Formats: sequence, C-alpha cells, structure tokens
Amino acid sequence: MSAKPKQLVLVDLDRTLFDSDRFYVDICRLLANAKLIPQLVLTESIKQLGAATRSLYLTELIKSNHLNPGAAFDLVRPQLEPNAYLHPDVPNFLNHFKAATMVIITTGEYDYQNFKFQLSPLLAKAQLQVISTLDKGAYIDERLKNQNAKLSLDGITPGEWFDQVYFIDDRAYNFNSLVNKNNVKLYHILRTSGKASVPFAGPGVSIVNDLKHVI
Repeated sequence: MSAKPKQLVLVDLDRTLFDSDRFYVDICRLLANAKLIPQLVLTESIKQLGAATRSLYLTELIKSNHLNPGAAFDLVRPQLEPNAYLHPDVPNFLNHFKAATMVIITTGEYDYQNFKFQLSPLLAKAQLQVISTLDKGAYIDERLKNQNAKLSLDGITPGEWFDQVYFIDDRAYNFNSLVNKNNVKLYHILRTSGKASVPFAGPGVSIVNDLKHVI
C-alpha cells in the first residue's frame, strides 16, 4: 500500500481559527468591570464589533489605556473559558488534518498572539509562527523550496518535505505571491460573522465561508 501524501497546513489565526473580535469585546468587558478602562471603551468596542471596516486589536487597547500587558492578561485569563473563541468549525478541521503538520502563521506582537494560542489548547499540536511581515504570502514564497515535486519551507519546516501544502487566510492580499504554485492549495475564508473582506479576484484561490470546505 502506498504511503499517504505528507501534508503541510499553513493557517491564519485571527478571524480564521480564532474569533478575535468577540474576544476583544470580552476583554474590554472584564477590564471595564475591574475599572482598568473607561466604560466608554467597552461601549465603543461593542459598536465597532458590527462595523464592516474596523478591526479590533488588543495591542491598541492595552497601549492606548496605558495598561501593563502581563498584569492585564493575568487578570482576565482565569475568567476566560479555554477554546471558547475558536470558531465552531475548528475542531472538525483539526481532526480532518490530524495527520498533517500544521503551522499557524500570524502577524503582530508575540505576547498577544501567544496569549490567544495558549487560551486555545485544541491548537496545541500546531506550531505558532508570529511574523512581522504583513504579507504572509510573500513571507511563505520567500521560504518555499521545491525539489522533486515536494515542498519545504526554510525556517518553518527545515528538513521536512511535503507532497501538498494548504494555505488558509482571511485577507485577499496574502495570496498574490502564491497563485499558480505547484502543489499549493489556497483558500480565502470569508466568515459571515467577521469583517467585510473583498474576495480574492482571480483564479487559483478557493473562496470559502467554512473550514469544512478546505479539502
């Protein structure tokens, strides 16, 4: 019997696996209850939750209110339920790719992203890669190596070679550098509960609204 193809799954965190906006509002609520931020900040965050063009960032919240990140995290973490902010389709997605190597590629400050990751123990088998480059596709493309129809990524999967690579993200610009790459499947996820995003325009990228369509 022939060996199963080795798969590498590269997946975004915020608004792909993790409901970052709901998480942000709950953090605001807990901090407002502790009187560490004004109640107005919570009210405004709830309004922005439904705004199509405004993304909510925990980094901005902490810095604009002059909070100590470690102290804020220590305060709210016991009050947050593990895995509560993963989208409902994530467990089946993880199970579907349980034999694959999975790398979560996200941007931002490591401490903030790692806080979300640690709050989501279902993701424990994945590798967390926090990068400073906004264009994840370009970051991946720079590291992508092809040898005998197999793929590897310098600095991400050193020494490992894969038959198939999947990349799932919620931002269209992240796919520009990866279109038409052999053995790389691209999925632009547009969640109905998330921020409005223009679907990727062009061939080579599947537009989905649920991780169950990533196959």
